Amino acid sequence: MTRNKFKENLVEALDSKDQYVKNEDIETFLDLNYDEDGDWDWSYGDFKDFACEVCANFGDFWETVESYDLHTPAEYEEDED
Repeated sequence: MTRNKFKENLVEALDSKDQYVKNEDIETFLDLNYDEDGDWDWSYGDFKDFACEVCANFGDFWETVESYDLHTPAEYEEDED
């Protein structure tokens, strides 16, 4: 799946749950986690599940990213100390 398609699916799933995530945060998420050669075989249902988890975390996108064991900016901030 291309980066653009991944982003499109993610934004659409978040929108379907009325969850707004800043484009800057989505781009940071993609920079940290997306790899065209990697294993991003999420179905649309996986994107919807992710969006539901964002809702369950009261809209905290990065908490959800962490719960999925994906990379967050905080990991890199800690490494700089």
